[in-house]
Amino acid sequence: MIEIREDIISKRIVVINENRRYRYKKKVRYEVEPGDGCVFCPGNENETPAEITRTGSKNEWSIRVFNNKFPIFVPQKPTSIGKGLYNAWKGHGVNEIIVLTPKHNESPLNFGLKKWFEILKIYNERTEENYKMKGINYVLVLENHGVNSGATLQHAHAQLVSFPLIPEVIKKESGSCKKKLCCKMIEKELKSNRLIFKNKDFIVFSNYAGRFPFEIHIYPFRHVKSLAVLTDDCIHSLAEALMIAMKAYKSVLKEIDYNMVLHTAPKGKDYHFHIEIYPQINRFGSVEYGTDVNINTVSPETSAKMLRDALR
Repeated sequence: MIEIREDIISKRIVVINENRRYRYKKKVRYEVEPGDGCVFCPGNENETPAEITRTGSKNEWSIRVFNNKFPIFVPQKPTSIGKGLYNAWKGHGVNEIIVLTPKHNESPLNFGLKKWFEILKIYNERTEENYKMKGINYVLVLENHGVNSGATLQHAHAQLVSFPLIPEVIKKESGSCKKKLCCKMIEKELKSNRLIFKNKDFIVFSNYAGRFPFEIHIYPFRHVKSLAVLTDDCIHSLAEALMIAMKAYKSVLKEIDYNMVLHTAPKGKDYHFHIEIYPQINRFGSVEYGTDVNINTVSPETSAKMLRDALR
């Protein structure tokens, strides 16, 4: 099977080619023992920047939030500094670290319903707080899990990155949302063989034009811009969807490295909030880097069936 597909939301082009499925060797993972100099572990709180907030108690935290010691952006006057032919802007923004658990070796693949609910509430709180900052137009929450995802520390954590500009892919997705393409896509995926799981509020499916093998998207049925407009009951449904997705991954892919992003509405724009998860199985090469066209070696239909069957 070789097909070229377009993502109707982001407008990205991908190649689905299962003939290349077995050409890559397994990636190397790494393990670090608990307490082996990990700055995210309990007892090492003084080795991180000042704490912004936490869940749990004063003496026993469950989630900790603080600024990244090596930030992508820092707060400064959001001004254009480009001259002549080239555009440039001050790197204004915020980069926060969200430590998801005090347990060094606890994987998000094993998080339960209560934990995911707690995490999503923090994601929402920090996102809304950052949107209040002057000059911030987009806030991204992300998880890099495992060395192949780009994570430099094994301890489960997420990051929040506030941008002064709206990333180009988000602009394209926002434009698609104006046409209600996300809502039309959800209607189609409910009847497709890419459906993995659904509950009363959310759908979990393999994206028709997924860039990565076993890529998963999670969408609310309602056209909502962000977590902020969801009730606790709806956030509980999202926590269930995430837990089920991770359960399926663990069953099929074992302890897989992955990237996860929460796509929320840019400031003042229409959008359909959703989550995207990208397992890191394939290596990129010159085709991907030179054309921005990904080659997906496991079709969304195949990956959805494997993940769906794992939940039975």
